[in-house]
Amino acid sequence: MRVFKYHILLLFMGCFILGKSQYMDTLRRAFNGKKSLDIGYDSRNSFVSNDRVNIQSIKLGVNFGKKISIGAGYAWLNSRTPVYDTYHFYDPDLTHDTFVMQRLTFSYFRFYVNYIYYKSRRWEFSIPLQAGIGKLGFKYNYKGVERLNDQGFCFLYEPEVDVKFKVTRWLGVEGDVGYRFLFKGNKTIKNTFNSPLISVGVFIGWNELALMAFPKNEKVQKKFGPSEW
Repeated sequence: MRVFKYHILLLFMGCFILGKSQYMDTLRRAFNGKKSLDIGYDSRNSFVSNDRVNIQSIKLGVNFGKKISIGAGYAWLNSRTPVYDTYHFYDPDLTHDTFVMQRLTFSYFRFYVNYIYYKSRRWEFSIPLQAGIGKLGFKYNYKGVERLNDQGFCFLYEPEVDVKFKVTRWLGVEGDVGYRFLFKGNKTIKNTFNSPLISVGVFIGWNELALMAFPKNEKVQKKFGPSEW
């Protein structure tokens, strides 16, 4: 039995080392491959406490060897899905506590790495990992003056699974599911913002667009080709 377990252990170790080696070879080929722009916009649905919110974002990065994308972006809370909260404070002029409705403000810069593990003519499956730093706060109007109730900075981590479908040669739609982890000293805020993510958006295949726009340009065809369509 010990000999059997020993051989099983060696088999798993061999598979792990082989898989890791193949993964590193894939990364090496990707970074040495052709590079192109990775530009996108998406609209992501999630929850803050019990309120459904929509977070919009834009991104700009570089695609390496049509396998890995690395870049950065900016995300913000959509004003069409506002979140309100009751805030009370002491007003010395009125000498008593005052209650107002304050509106949540939330935005953050994000950095992402996206690894494509399956790709066909129309379909693409990938694993995006995103991390960012953001700013939380509230705005409220009191006595005709807009005031801020600042909650400070926070850190985010968002693992996801992404699916893309090409509608045309250069334009497609995408969707992903994931989870947002918010790290902050205030446990109430952290638990309120931790949430599943559902995202839908559009993407542009810049390589295919360039190949279509300049079909007789040898430099363009060499740089962005061959076509995957």
